[in-house]
Amino acid sequence: MRNVLQQVPPLALSLLGSLMFIATNVCMKLSVAPGRHVLMYVGFAASLLAYSLFRQLLVTRGLALSESVFGSLITLGSVLMAIFILKESMTARQAVGIAFIVAGLIIIS
Repeated sequence: MRNVLQQVPPLALSLLGSLMFIATNVCMKLSVAPGRHVLMYVGFAASLLAYSLFRQLLVTRGLALSESVFGSLITLGSVLMAIFILKESMTARQAVGIAFIVAGLIIIS
């Protein structure tokens, strides 16, 4: 698996890993409902994959860039998932934050 991950572009690793962390958050939130305990195991598996992708990104790109991209994508994705999946409303502060995150990711890339 390590050889396959070395061929994946760093931005793709960041996106996939961030999505796995977001999936973990969503699964854990939904797993507290009665009869949905299996989602906890799905979330756990997603977190294992996310951490392995994050580790590979650290090895290939270093801590500073990896953490800033991963953290930004996780925050951005979590807010968007909360809006679209969990039907929460977005505040003006969150909208400004999302704009800064997107601008930062463009600058880093």
